[in-house]
Amino acid sequence: MRIEDLRLERTAAGARAVATVIWEDCNRPTQEIYFETEEEFAQDLSCNPHAFLIACLPLALRHGEARVAIREEICPELRNGLLTAMAFLRAWYGHKPVRLETKEGARLPWPRAQERAGSFLSGGVDSLATLRANRLDYPPNHPRAIKDCLLVHGFDISGRAGLGPEQETFMRARASLLPIARDAGVTLIPVSTNIRHLDDELHFWEYEYVGAALAAVAHVFARRLSVVSIASSFDAYH
Repeated sequence: MRIEDLRLERTAAGARAVATVIWEDCNRPTQEIYFETEEEFAQDLSCNPHAFLIACLPLALRHGEARVAIREEICPELRNGLLTAMAFLRAWYGHKPVRLETKEGARLPWPRAQERAGSFLSGGVDSLATLRANRLDYPPNHPRAIKDCLLVHGFDISGRAGLGPEQETFMRARASLLPIARDAGVTLIPVSTNIRHLDDELHFWEYEYVGAALAAVAHVFARRLSVVSIASSFDAYH
């Protein structure tokens, strides 16, 4: 698998980070994947190669690709994390190993004026519990106190290929969450992506891909956010 032609585009509504995914060892079509947000947050969106690499690695494992190649520098910490995650997925699901081929050199963290924490907010009990627990644990001036919540169009809403854009559903969800965001003192950031459409088989999504997909969205906001919390569905003993 190759990830090529990374670019940041302006749209009528805001900005979009785009890359082309080319399959090499399985009979799947070349696809463009993207992350998009509105004008208010366009300056915070980055064409971060980490996001595309995270989004593609579980798919390469699932479909038997020999490598994931991207002509970009990658943070050594991220690379080590991906190798660890890949080891777990191989142990759990029997996948063959995938080589990571990246440009020589080490990408440094995005420069930020200050540390800033975020989380995802879908309106479900898991994401609401994460936000509530954060408010109970951290004072407002703490760098780990959540300041932004990401609402994603393309996962629970319009996540399955062929289901249509479901824009009206997304707007209703957003309208319902805005009062919660105001009460919690966080900024709600809308994000659209089609990365689930690379393979929307339900079991794969739930058990092998959703964590990586969320992490990929977090990484395109690396200019704005230094840490992003992902809600868990079960406790540690499940």
